[in-house]
Amino acid sequence: MNTDDQMSTRETWLAERAPLVTSTRIVEVLGLGYDGRTAKDVYDEMTTGKRQDRDDLILRASLFLQPFVAGLFTEQTQIAVENREHEVFTDPVDPWMGTSLDYVCRDFSALGPEVKVVWHYAEQMEWGRLSGTDQVPERVIIQTQWQMRVMGFDRSYIAAYFAPHKFKWYLVKADAVLQAKLVEIGHDFYMRVMERRGVEGWRHALTGEVIALAQRVEPGRVQPLGAVDLGRVQEWQAMGVVEKAAKERRGELKQLLQEAMGPAEFGMLPDGSRLKRAMDKNQIWWNGMAALINSAAAKPQLTLSRKPLPEPTDGETLEQMAEREGREALATTAAINPEDFRGKTAQNSPIQ
Repeated sequence: MNTDDQMSTRETWLAERAPLVTSTRIVEVLGLGYDGRTAKDVYDEMTTGKRQDRDDLILRASLFLQPFVAGLFTEQTQIAVENREHEVFTDPVDPWMGTSLDYVCRDFSALGPEVKVVWHYAEQMEWGRLSGTDQVPERVIIQTQWQMRVMGFDRSYIAAYFAPHKFKWYLVKADAVLQAKLVEIGHDFYMRVMERRGVEGWRHALTGEVIALAQRVEPGRVQPLGAVDLGRVQEWQAMGVVEKAAKERRGELKQLLQEAMGPAEFGMLPDGSRLKRAMDKNQIWWNGMAALINSAAAKPQLTLSRKPLPEPTDGETLEQMAEREGREALATTAAINPEDFRGKTAQNSPIQ
């Protein structure tokens, strides 16, 4: 097939899919779409007829690798498959439901494989390959369940290539409960499109339940929790909100106080105390250590307190004060006689 024929086939395929809620679109309606696509994007496409084609290098590379991944699937399963690209299928009962397939098993024993090329590490974490489980992302499960509902199959394969050097295939069985809820959500959305009711702020009541049903987790890895635990979770989440707000408020107050101090190193409070411009934790740490040492029962006579903050004398600038403090510190150090410490041991230390 030459390039012109390929483009013509693709245009025809897109036109046939345009009025349908497809397996890709139902995922987006649920808020699980790739690239952040949502129900609003699908609604706009279906009501305006303007497509939002995704044409990036990763997508093109993924499409290029599809035959390679399908070949890996056949090698490992011995199941022959054939490509059904650019075909659109509709549900015989609900014709507003549609889907396209990557491949179909030649013996028609199952759908698929639905081919996925997973590039990014963050996306690979959604699959069980990295955690040693059989987990499949919810959006992929929902997509295959929709396909099985439209096609009338009871199972489907998924072939996932984790670039650059891992491959795994999965078998997904039809879930009638999940499919029924998907149809209800899809029909509600479709009617909103037909009646031009919009989807601003719309989220179907079954969305959370459907996503939970789509989580394929092995027995033993999930423990059901009760109403008491739900209350704990809600309290924990509420505390997190309060803590975040308190942290933000502390930052605002610090900024306001520093602005009030201007370029000064300290701020004088009405009670006579001083506030250090940096407002770090050193003062708190020192006071805590002093209290710990002063409370040592073995050495009640030893006390430790922080040296009072220096103050400039009359007419003395901060630079002159600092220079004076430095000279006094050097004089104190020079007055220490090293002989006083000869023969002393750690037993003489106030900290045991």
